[in-house]
Amino acid sequence: MNGDNAENGFVEKNESSGRKRSQMVLPDERKNAVINYLKEFEQGTTPILVDVVGLSAGRTRALLREMVNDGTVRKIGDNRFTYYILKG
Repeated sequence: MNGDNAENGFVEKNESSGRKRSQMVLPDERKNAVINYLKEFEQGTTPILVDVVGLSAGRTRALLREMVNDGTVRKIGDNRFTYYILKG
């Protein structure tokens, strides 16, 4: 398998197209993947977290917005200077 740690909710590369796709990852697993990434690296931008959860940029932003609203993560900055940290 050509994956990037699929056990932790990270993405796998599609052999034929080279494009990344999620492996039927449940929403809670996607949230956990973001949380685990932020625990390890302290902050993450949308493009990085797109790779972590394996969703499109728009769907990743929606997931992050939901996590900001439920108090899991904190959004710092605006537009291309935005990054996310764990709230705590």
